[in-house]
Amino acid sequence: YAQWTANANIGYVLEVYEMGTDGTYPATPTTVYNFNDGVVGDERTVTPTVPTGFTLDVETENTAEKSVLTGKIPATGTLVLKAYYTRDQYTLYIDVDGDVTEEVYYYQQEIADIADPVKKGWTFTGWEPEVPATMPANDVTVVAQFTKNSYPASFNAGEGAFATGDKTVETDVPYAEPITAPANNPVRDGYNFKGWSTDGTNVIENLGRMDDDGAECIAVWEKAEVTVTFYNYLPSEKGPAVPEGQATYVYDQATYLYGETVVFPADPTIQGHEDHYVFIGWVDADGNAVEPGITAPSANLDIYASYERVKVMLIPKNDTCTTIIDRAGLTVDDYTADSEWYVYGLEEILSLNLLLNEYIDVQGDGKIVVTKIKDNSKYYGTGSIIDVYDNVTGELVESFRIIIFGDLDGDSVANGVDLSIMSEEVLGTTGWSIDGLDEYVHYLFKAANLRMDDVVNGLDRTLLNEHVLGVGFINQATAVVEY
Repeated sequence: YAQWTANANIGYVLEVYEMGTDGTYPATPTTVYNFNDGVVGDERTVTPTVPTGFTLDVETENTAEKSVLTGKIPATGTLVLKAYYTRDQYTLYIDVDGDVTEEVYYYQQEIADIADPVKKGWTFTGWEPEVPATMPANDVTVVAQFTKNSYPASFNAGEGAFATGDKTVETDVPYAEPITAPANNPVRDGYNFKGWSTDGTNVIENLGRMDDDGAECIAVWEKAEVTVTFYNYLPSEKGPAVPEGQATYVYDQATYLYGETVVFPADPTIQGHEDHYVFIGWVDADGNAVEPGITAPSANLDIYASYERVKVMLIPKNDTCTTIIDRAGLTVDDYTADSEWYVYGLEEILSLNLLLNEYIDVQGDGKIVVTKIKDNSKYYGTGSIIDVYDNVTGELVESFRIIIFGDLDGDSVANGVDLSIMSEEVLGTTGWSIDGLDEYVHYLFKAANLRMDDVVNGLDRTLLNEHVLGVGFINQATAVVEY
């Protein structure tokens, strides 16, 4: 019989089909492996090495795609074995602040772009770890990363300002963190700072936490209450030294809101010195005038009475007396030791009491000192001296000579003695009426010049004689002899 030997070294192939990332197998093999160790009639089994991310598909219901890993070497043709690799699926976990969503991908499938998540008050900065471009052979968890935003908190001082002069101060506050006001409050002249608000009216004690739209706080102000005090001066032994060095007391006091009109009290006087000082208005501590109609300032205000001393000077006793005070057309401020000033309009037989009670007085805080020209007379006649002194300074303010017209010997009576004195002057025996001579006595000339013509002569003697004889009498206010 014929002897046969099976052919050896027969080739056979293994076709490998790898599922695509779309979940389907390709129509043609992905890889083909060729073998040449086959023997006709022998059975061959292959054990493929399945790559990472794949699983050998042996249970597929699609018979056309079922793996065939065992077969006999045919005498003719080629044994074709097939291995189908199913692509594994993995899950991408997307964690946004603990809220996890899932997306399933095939191994090596390109991962779709993930929309940036939004979180109020935060800025998305990326994923941790980074999202892979394609799905690896394992599940992946990515966690959204955020950084907290900061927003401006604006503090508007309104009509006030901060110490820097700025009207507004801004600070950046992290989202949801407490909003804190500036350490130093703004200031406003005439107002007190009450606090911060969102509407400029209602103070909010707790400014809350920062939201994602920022915050604007507006200063709330209330008018300051100030005290306005009016001071007057207390009297002293010599009268007040206004305003320095003299004690004061509260004359009037009231509180006002800033900007309110200040009510001024009635004009004050200094007790016991009402005739010595005249109130002239109100002044502040620097001596600046303060007029009625002012409004309350932003701080307490002290206002002081301002006085002017009544000028010390000789005045008639009253409006009805006949006293004439002759300062030669000048004023008390013009007085010097050489001034030739007179007081007349009096009467003969002039006593001190009559002079002080009926004819003269002192204005202001002064005193009168009267000195007789004739010591042995009870009366104050021509040439007697009226001195006026300032009680505060003690200074002589002015000095006058009493004139009793027709009285030339100073006994306060115009009689025959005076007529004889005038006769001697008219005859030239004496010279007391002639200005320029050593003998000149101005007050005698004044008392003798009855005609007021700047010369003493026989006409004046005649007038005096008529007075002495009782034919007429001298009007002491005018020196005119009236009949």
